Amino acid sequence: PPEVDGYQFIGWSGDFSMVTADLTIQATYELLPEIILYHITFIGMNGEELGLAEVEAGMELKADQVPAAPVIEGFEFAGWDIATEGLIVNSDLTITAQYTAIVKTFAVTFMGMNDETLAVVQVPEGTEIAAEAIPVPPEVEGYHFVQWDEELGAITEDTIIKAMYEDDYPAF
Repeated sequence: PPEVDGYQFIGWSGDFSMVTADLTIQATYELLPEIILYHITFIGMNGEELGLAEVEAGMELKADQVPAAPVIEGFEFAGWDIATEGLIVNSDLTITAQYTAIVKTFAVTFMGMNDETLAVVQVPEGTEIAAEAIPVPPEVEGYHFVQWDEELGAITEDTIIKAMYEDDYPAF
């Protein structure tokens, strides 16, 4: 039978297995259900379009329809603002990539008078060491703590800070 757009052939209008006279038989068709397609637009961190997917109404978005999120220096991809795994689509959607800033940290090592490690503190770049993270210098017999040998300002690199002591009994 000929194909008819929007219709599906379902059979013939009569039985023609035992034809004994002229017979008119017609192909019968039924209307195909309307297929509704929804569009899913994937948007990047800076508003750029990363991809477009078409999904039939009521169907699941497939993993291969989800574009890879671009790698952005200083940021880590955290996922999409709408979970894509197992997503059943029933409308047009815009799904946006979500990122978190990668915070660079530096190690600040506090050393005692005899080069022993008192504490190692991880400090986010450009910030100051929290007061509660600064160790109490140990007591050293015959000496008293004076200060740390480095300023405790904004940290921009791995840093070693030594405790400075003075002799309690200086030689005259």
